[in-house]
Amino acid sequence: MPDHRNMNWPAHRLKKARAADRRKLAEWLAERELDSLLHYADDTTSESEPPADIGMPKDLYVRDTVCAGDIRLLMPRSGLGAIDSPVYVAVLPGGVADEVVAVPFGRYGVPAFPTEWKTGMKQAALRVLCFWNAQRIAAEQFPPSWRVKRLTARQVTAWTEVRHQVEQGGELPAGVQNRVGPPLLHPADPRHAYIAEEQERVNPYFAAGQVNELTTSEEGGLYLTEWRSDPVDWLMAAEGREKYGVAAFIYVTEDDAVVVAVYEEETERVRVRIMNRDGFPCDRFDGGYLEAAAGARSDEIRGGIAMAPARMAASLEYIVDRSGQRVRLERRYRETPNS
Repeated sequence: MPDHRNMNWPAHRLKKARAADRRKLAEWLAERELDSLLHYADDTTSESEPPADIGMPKDLYVRDTVCAGDIRLLMPRSGLGAIDSPVYVAVLPGGVADEVVAVPFGRYGVPAFPTEWKTGMKQAALRVLCFWNAQRIAAEQFPPSWRVKRLTARQVTAWTEVRHQVEQGGELPAGVQNRVGPPLLHPADPRHAYIAEEQERVNPYFAAGQVNELTTSEEGGLYLTEWRSDPVDWLMAAEGREKYGVAAFIYVTEDDAVVVAVYEEETERVRVRIMNRDGFPCDRFDGGYLEAAAGARSDEIRGGIAMAPARMAASLEYIVDRSGQRVRLERRYRETPNS
């Protein structure tokens, strides 16, 4: 794990999201929460238990020719007898002879990012394409799979064009913009966890010749796409559950495990949210308080939230747990209207 406690944040400015992006994010978070609850309810087996056998005959799979325009269901990695999360991919032209691009379909019916796109298909498993996780591969090296549907030539052309538009990262045509997800720019956004899950779900199928279509960089442990402009527009996307707003100050604990975000209110008080790195409320410091210069203290932290005098916003030094243990805070950035 890289030590990025002393990293320099890129030039940035904070801004409120468009209403359409806030709505899209709320829809995605709602589906994510439902999916998490269902998985939690179904998680009754031990991790050490082998996958359940669904009794499929071992000779069911017959290799056929993979062509651009196919929609294919990948064979479960643990074999025909295993129940894995199904992975469907759309096969698009690779631009080179005998090469194709496999674009996975996402688990949710709502796009998570600007690089996920609603296809308009009615089948639940084929509603959203994840261009950010596309895999370029030789057709003859395509993993074992079944063709479940064929796109028309017009669809192949249209989907390929959308892929190129999305991956260029510029302003999208209105018809495409309305069908992609909201930006992912904030380090505490819960969609970072979703990225890791999808890579774990899809990428091993293509490990032999995997090439992600959108290159990424690990800077301070954050997932950053390389075609972002400078200064970076940080969208406070993780802050959409209760009150969608913009943090005036961001602090992190010295162990870099907890994010402390300060939101200015219309009164002489500020609202402070304590989150883990995935953007979810952190109860590690519930019953404690925040401490600023000269010993000023916030109200008690409850449910990962505390109120404090506005004068403390720019000078937080410690977060203190209920036992009195103090953890130093480091300020990372603040909002500047014209930065």
